[in-house]
Amino acid sequence: MRAFRSAAQAIENLPEPCVEMLRKGTLTDVPRLGKGIARRVAELAETGRLAELEELRASGPRGLAEIMRVEGMGPRSAVAVWRALGVSTVDELEAAALEGRLRGLPRFGARKEEKVLAAIAAYRRARGRWKLTVALPHAEALVERLRALPRVLRVEMRGTLRRRRDTVGDIDLLAAARPRDAPGIAEAFATFPSVREVIARGATKTSVRLRDGIQVDLRIVGPLGQSVWIDNLHREMPTRT
Repeated sequence: MRAFRSAAQAIENLPEPCVEMLRKGTLTDVPRLGKGIARRVAELAETGRLAELEELRASGPRGLAEIMRVEGMGPRSAVAVWRALGVSTVDELEAAALEGRLRGLPRFGARKEEKVLAAIAAYRRARGRWKLTVALPHAEALVERLRALPRVLRVEMRGTLRRRRDTVGDIDLLAAARPRDAPGIAEAFATFPSVREVIARGATKTSVRLRDGIQVDLRIVGPLGQSVWIDNLHREMPTRT
């Protein structure tokens, strides 16, 4: 793998087109570009394909590459869970760990299972996307707490959560209240037990990060009639993807 990466860097820095150097027979004069690399470059140039790569892709699910991006899940571990449990995606790996099916594999155990779950959570945070099944319960709990506040007139979910997309970048909430009540509502929201830190706080919008890393944006607008609320919801708080 290191050899291919090194060759790719060398090709990116060539003084002239790679195919032209191949035609002249000077490609192998470049350090890190030996006969094996030249042969593969020629195959790609002539056919647009690389049989060796296609064979490797056919030898296992493509999802294994993503599994190997989870800390602690190297090639050997990824192949082991695939062969033993049929796990070929990060979601399937998480399900197997939650169900206690990893601990029965060689070099795995209860402790390893816990580390895998923590690594998957860190991997998702790094990607900045959260599964709907993870974000929705948090959003529903926040909506319930906000609706329970005495001066809140209405609360709704916004953005990808409202549209029930498979993954979301963060949680967007929209609340209606009288302007004089907005600061108190924002303060209460920022001190909810599930909040880890306050990212930003303004007159109409407050952003926080929950204890598991999900960002939540709350915007507070003035009282709206039922029809006006529905018609103008998208203008009051732009959706995020």
